[in-house]
Amino acid sequence: MKPVLSLITFTLLFSFADAQYYYKDILVPQQASRQIAKYKEQKVRSVRLSSFESDGEPTEKFKGSQEVDKDYAQITTNLQSALAGSSQLVSNFNAAGLLGRSSDTTDGSGSTTIYSYTASGELSKIMNVSVSAGAHKEKEEHIWNFRDGKPAGMLRIKDNTDTTFIKLVLDDKGNVAEENSIRNKNKLPSYYYYYDDQNRLTDIVSYNIKARRLLPDYVFEYNTEGLLQTMMVVPEGSSDYQKWYYEYSNGLKTRETAFNKKKQLLGKIEYHYE
Repeated sequence: MKPVLSLITFTLLFSFADAQYYYKDILVPQQASRQIAKYKEQKVRSVRLSSFESDGEPTEKFKGSQEVDKDYAQITTNLQSALAGSSQLVSNFNAAGLLGRSSDTTDGSGSTTIYSYTASGELSKIMNVSVSAGAHKEKEEHIWNFRDGKPAGMLRIKDNTDTTFIKLVLDDKGNVAEENSIRNKNKLPSYYYYYDDQNRLTDIVSYNIKARRLLPDYVFEYNTEGLLQTMMVVPEGSSDYQKWYYEYSNGLKTRETAFNKKKQLLGKIEYHYE
């Protein structure tokens, strides 16, 4: 298991894949804001990470840590292993505790993402600039539109020329239920969002090409405290999946364990707080 990829929260947070924009642009940054708020509440200043392979042995030459600044406005995450190399993720939060900027550096390549908000705290724009190890530069903007406090749509603009139009459809409870996209007058695959009776997201569903039917891309389950207990992730174009199990103490995540479709252990990460 690659430790950098195992930290699914960080992977999702700065992913600009062609899908699930409502989830990745709005919901995942909200998770980051809740995390820094929990760190402040629990007076967490640093986190040490331990990574273990499927056989229970520590991941070779793995080092993982998080450092929180004195104002709880920045989290610096450093990860390193023999297989995955090294990476650093710096997340900055504004005075309202909202994610404002992230910088992700991995062995010669880098990505910077800036989040902008309206006066009422609604997401208005995300701008991402990435530079590959070969110095190839890409720019992507997500310009969000809200209506009556609810996300209504977004423009995805790549390198100032390539535009995708995203429209969101709400259910009768005001939750985002459907995400539709059009690019170059062509309709792209739609994504469907499902919720439990407490309006918590439970499934993100799309058409799976390999299975030739609608299947979940993500499935979420929650514990009695309302914290994420399990997350199932289906790689794009695959019928396989990984399922993550999360454990907590005083609202802080202490362990995440991953299994494959055959219920075989892939690995785990443990968190130690100071």
